[in-house]
Amino acid sequence: FINEFAGANTLKWVIMAYGVLFGGLSEKRAIGYGLLPTVLFGIRGLLSGSTEAVGCDMTAQWIDSALTVFTSHAALTDADYSTTLIKAWCVYSGLASGLCRLAPEVALDKWGFPEKGPLTVFFIKSMSQFALAATVLTGLLISGVDSHKAVGYSLVPLLASVLQFVLSGDLKAQIGDNVVKAYPWIAILAAAVFTLAI
Repeated sequence: FINEFAGANTLKWVIMAYGVLFGGLSEKRAIGYGLLPTVLFGIRGLLSGSTEAVGCDMTAQWIDSALTVFTSHAALTDADYSTTLIKAWCVYSGLASGLCRLAPEVALDKWGFPEKGPLTVFFIKSMSQFALAATVLTGLLISGVDSHKAVGYSLVPLLASVLQFVLSGDLKAQIGDNVVKAYPWIAILAAAVFTLAI
């Protein structure tokens, strides 16, 4: 569940970034198409029972899926209320993702996860960094920030998260001496942030 969620959010970010940088999409259309992977992830999890099987609160999952579907539709159709709805979705997603990153045990309780071991906490923190990046990109695009700068700034949560994992020892506790594999990612993210955002 957690890996699929991270994958859907990464794909959301990629679709939005590619759409505004290379695809010739307007900000709203890029956001609308970008939300589709999380729409599909949510609906698949609800209909297959996989979301319920991991212990998630189903009412919250239905509300999350409905809000995301409604926001995606509004963005793709350029509805009169779409800008306001997208901004509201950003607040909701930012609070939910921020809770997962900053207080993962509380987020796991809210989601209804029965297990809160160190690996689950690590994964929930990892998962949230991708959701935060996509949320920041969405918020910046809908606020009219230049698309190159928006993509660069949206990578800041990923860079900060990876740095925090390395500096705190969280990453080494989970993967041992393989922590050196994070160094190229730090360099890539830093280069992207500084070349696009500055």
